[in-house]
Amino acid sequence: MMQELLRDAWLNTGTTLLFVTHDVEEALFLADRILIMSAKPGKIVEEIVLPFWPGARYRDAL
Repeated sequence: MMQELLRDAWLNTGTTLLFVTHDVEEALFLADRILIMSAKPGKIVEEIVLPFWPGARYRDAL
């Protein structure tokens, strides 16, 4: 429920959000791109742009 509210608020305002999670499903549901970080020292090692965003996406599709 909270994820849907956050996603809807983001879509309605267009505000940039930085959301940190260890949950892959949550990242796929909320993100338009995902950054993968290394262990210490934390550096970005990969960027994944989700091509299906901002189309309709629901948990059932995951």
